[in-house]
Amino acid sequence: MHADSDRREREELNAARKRGDILALSEILDRLPGGIGDNVIEVEIDREHGRFLYEIYYLGADGRRREITVDARDASILERGDD
Repeated sequence: MHADSDRREREELNAARKRGDILALSEILDRLPGGIGDNVIEVEIDREHGRFLYEIYYLGADGRRREITVDARDASILERGDD
């Protein structure tokens, strides 16, 4: 059952990207402030209130794990913080 759910989610994400509803992760990373895209250690994509959000975990300049939440449609930064 879990595999079916994962497959449906991937199909939904692919369809949203083809419609232009979300940007590809590579484009999101290119739009982030300097240094973040090069230090990514984990990425999650979630849907909240009808929109897709990338939750990107990266290593800050101080070596600490940090999190940034980005709107998947336009790469706007919604939230930043320590993980």
